[in-house]
Amino acid sequence: QVGRAALEESLLVLELQPAFKSKWERGEEDDVSALRSRRFQRFLGDRIRTFAGALRSVADFHDFSPEQLRQLHAEQERKVSLDSAYREHKQRAERMHQDLDELRALSAAGEAAHAAELASLRRSLVEAERE
Repeated sequence: QVGRAALEESLLVLELQPAFKSKWERGEEDDVSALRSRRFQRFLGDRIRTFAGALRSVADFHDFSPEQLRQLHAEQERKVSLDSAYREHKQRAERMHQDLDELRALSAAGEAAHAAELASLRRSLVEAERE
């Protein structure tokens, strides 16, 4: 338990350094590198929790083999991977719905602007015909 806590604390300070430091040297934030760093931290944290969960499961048994530990770890890993995929899918679906709402709003605004332009052109045409 102490080893796991120490590993998880070390993940909080872990940062991935970008391969190209030009943006960092100029003092600009690199959102992509920060995102990759957070994803890598989350990935490593999931792996640590997975392995710790497998060890906890095996600790209840008096007779266990390395093969049983490997099987339990693989099952825990599968669960974590499925949870991660579900979480990413849900986030992607939410972003797509937000994008769709924005596109609908832009489309409605474009249609309104088009209708206003048509009305203006019709008025101009009517005025031109009167003259």
